[in-house]
Amino acid sequence: MEKVTWQIGAVTDTRAADKITDPLGGLRWVGSKLYRLMKNNGSNAVAVGDVVLGKHTDEGDIDSYFYDDAESNLDISLMQGVCVSAIAAGDVGWIQVLGYNSQIKFALGATTDIDKGDSMIPVADKNYVVFGAAHGAAPLSRRTIIAGEDYSSDAIAAKKGYIHCL
Repeated sequence: MEKVTWQIGAVTDTRAADKITDPLGGLRWVGSKLYRLMKNNGSNAVAVGDVVLGKHTDEGDIDSYFYDDAESNLDISLMQGVCVSAIAAGDVGWIQVLGYNSQIKFALGATTDIDKGDSMIPVADKNYVVFGAAHGAAPLSRRTIIAGEDYSSDAIAAKKGYIHCL
């Protein structure tokens, strides 16, 4: 199969890494949402709504690769964004890095409630975010997700939020 470019097509499309011409790390606006083209350098597939992280060892390529929750040495300060499609290990796809998303995986973590406007943070070796700081307080990281609705269940669930992972 010949290599192709993503000049057109949906941000939910995925491709084998050796089948694209676009540079990894490239950005694409769709309306008010921003996506980054990234390779799943992890050992497992990721799903819609999964929050993915980077590794500090990727250094200059930090915005080119993300990892699934089974990887070691993940840096929770390097939250890459939220998956908008299932991406197999070794494949390339678009990760949402800015804007509203209604399918972000949330969990309570150590708190009993999440309120709309709270700053969320990732958890090492997990594919979801938990409470980080109350609304009105400074976020704990430059890359953050803001809760778009209240949440008080023990289950991991797809919730609304605003992504800021640049």
